[in-house]
Amino acid sequence: MDRNYLTVCPKSRKDGLIVRKVADEVIVYDLESHKAHCLNPEAAEIWNVCDGNRDGRAILEAVYGDPITEEHQAAYLVGLRELQKKHLLDELNADSEIGSLARTSRRELLARFGKVAAVTIALPTVMSIISPTPAEADSCLASGAPCSSSSQCCSGLCNVTCA
Repeated sequence: MDRNYLTVCPKSRKDGLIVRKVADEVIVYDLESHKAHCLNPEAAEIWNVCDGNRDGRAILEAVYGDPITEEHQAAYLVGLRELQKKHLLDELNADSEIGSLARTSRRELLARFGKVAAVTIALPTVMSIISPTPAEADSCLASGAPCSSSSQCCSGLCNVTCA
């Protein structure tokens, strides 16, 4: 198996982001896309270690310690894929194995590196939401307000008043 992902030095994107630690997770708000991303502890640790100077092996050692197992490699690749898909990494070489991760599903990565990874270690996860514009945020009626169609209600349910 080609292990060129271990030689690539990914770099976390820092420009245009607001980053806050909340409990054991990291919230990253992207000022360009107006999306908020919640990184679980595993994804946050990978994102924090990706400084553009460390290669995959050094990142794996920093995050998981030694020895590096196939489960760690699978989790690392899942984390990189999640971070890349959400545009939280600077651009990578599209020809590299990491460059094509956005087109690889989580299931394919786990099948490739060992199904046991999903059970033995926590996988890095990035959850995202799109922030509404101020006009969108104020464009629906609150519960109890009189309405004439469901599209007017924040709940999406109208029966003379918003549910």
